[in-house]
Amino acid sequence: PDLDARWTVAPVDLSSVPGDVAVVWPIEAEVPGSVHTDLLRHGVIADPFIDSNELDVQWIGEIDWIYTADFDVSVEMLARHRVELVAQGIDTLASMTLNGVSIATTENMHRTYRYGVRELLRPGANRFEIVFRSSIVEAERRRQALGYWPSASFDEPYAHIRKMAASWGWDWGPKLNTAGVWRPLCLEAGSMTRLVDVRADARIDDCDRGEVEVSIDLGVAAEGGGVTVALSLVARGSGNVVDRECLVPSGSSMTTVTIDAGSVDRWWPAGLGGQPLYDLRVAVLDGGTVLDEIEQVLGFRTIELNESADDLGQAFSFVVNGHEIFVRGVNWIPDDPLLTRIGAARYRTRLNDAVELGVNLVRVWGGGIYESDDFYAACDELGLMVWQDFPFACAAYPEEELMTEVIAEAADNIRRLRTHPSLAIWNGNNENTWGHVDWGWEEQLGGKPWGERFYVDTLPRLVSELDPGRPYTPGSPS
Repeated sequence: PDLDARWTVAPVDLSSVPGDVAVVWPIEAEVPGSVHTDLLRHGVIADPFIDSNELDVQWIGEIDWIYTADFDVSVEMLARHRVELVAQGIDTLASMTLNGVSIATTENMHRTYRYGVRELLRPGANRFEIVFRSSIVEAERRRQALGYWPSASFDEPYAHIRKMAASWGWDWGPKLNTAGVWRPLCLEAGSMTRLVDVRADARIDDCDRGEVEVSIDLGVAAEGGGVTVALSLVARGSGNVVDRECLVPSGSSMTTVTIDAGSVDRWWPAGLGGQPLYDLRVAVLDGGTVLDEIEQVLGFRTIELNESADDLGQAFSFVVNGHEIFVRGVNWIPDDPLLTRIGAARYRTRLNDAVELGVNLVRVWGGGIYESDDFYAACDELGLMVWQDFPFACAAYPEEELMTEVIAEAADNIRRLRTHPSLAIWNGNNENTWGHVDWGWEEQLGGKPWGERFYVDTLPRLVSELDPGRPYTPGSPS
């Protein structure tokens, strides 16, 4: 569950607020949320989507903000072996303190962060603070310090920050440079043994028999007599269940289990068949006590990208379950620049509209985000194949400055999304290769690295390691 806290937000420097903004700071905040949505809810600013109001709210993205959470912790929680602060989305340049002690700094809105905080918590009242620095100010500072990398969208310096590029505005939407806790944040308490990583590879043969190979990483070595891993594969609809158990022996932290699923139904893109789904539950047990558990959605299907030579040069087509698919695709931009206003119902409505129009593939565009789990769950159920851009768009990117964050973010999201049967392809970037070749970037850069290493080495290597078999292409167009 989310952190059960009383949240407030205020400018770090009150003198940085325009004089015509009359507010008694701090104001109550919502998490997940953003400064913009908090100010809108309290009537501090007018709707930036109406008239020229967008211009009147630019000061929000140009100053620093502080979020404060006051919350209580029980003695029972502190008795657990592990208490971690888990933040699924911090937007973006943040410094965090817990009870006055610094615990972390972040600079990537596309990652999940996890910090051990048990020793910093105390029974009863606690205070957690996050200071958000302006991404606009910092991106411009980095451009001035490090040199010029061109951007095709209003020449904004967003390539220096791992934040949604469209926060700087685009041809389809306003410039609303947000800050805040944009995805759930919680305290997670439990055993030192937990499911650090679960990779489930669903395979189907020509006779429609399925199996799931599940690789499990517990993070720490099992002790005593070891721990039991219980697995359950449930077919939605029919309710058929396959159960397996295995022992992770003392001294080991990893195991691999293969589940024979028997005869299974294939997942198909919309219009070509059904979308049968299977729920995989994995639990770690010590005696009869559940130490940790997760659930993942699976589908049985094969997918290949056909890039073989043809009479025009080279093919480019998806082959699903042995059948070449004619793609009827659309480009998906973030459904709202204020991301926390998008929920499961809104995703479902938009994507169902696409299916009713005959769409069978949705491309998640590189100027946005890795979408929420609700988005991909809807695509799984509706039969919408997903083309997933990594979030690089219309700019040259400084490789050395960003490499560590890019690796961490890509690995995080590949692990999160790889079991979805709707996920058809990973794509390295939107229009960056084209820009380097055709928009004069090569001359402007004077030989400086521009992101190519990400697209032809870093990202395909991570996909090959963490999601083997999934098609990858370095860029669109390429």
